[in-house]
Amino acid sequence: MRWPLITNLPREFNFDFVKLAPMAAVFSALLIAISLGSIAFRGLNFGIDFVGGALIEVETEKPLDIGGLRRVMTEAGGEDAQVQSLGQGNGAILRFRVADDADLNASTQVVKGALQKAFPGIEIRRAETVGGKVSG
Repeated sequence: MRWPLITNLPREFNFDFVKLAPMAAVFSALLIAISLGSIAFRGLNFGIDFVGGALIEVETEKPLDIGGLRRVMTEAGGEDAQVQSLGQGNGAILRFRVADDADLNASTQVVKGALQKAFPGIEIRRAETVGGKVSG
């Protein structure tokens, strides 16, 4: 049995891929230049796994204010505060770094205390700290 649409195709195909090679090379070089420029001007965004920091998972009965969580973490000393919503909007994963000269565990406790003060009834489900020495 033959494929029914094969009859609509020509018997021989002649694609000149080599003719398109110079355009493909210019396009590739352009993309590489844009990538290198982005790295030079913006730098690499290392997460807490590489530079050290803390991860706190929280949950409440009501939907969380993501902006408020980020603001409280920053005011409590958490740098580069990141908030990722979980579930139905009542849970979140909070990631932040601390200053190089600060104690990671103490800073995590300060942020946890600030969160519990700003959001009464918030439940800290887990808290983890990652030292920056791993990346060094």
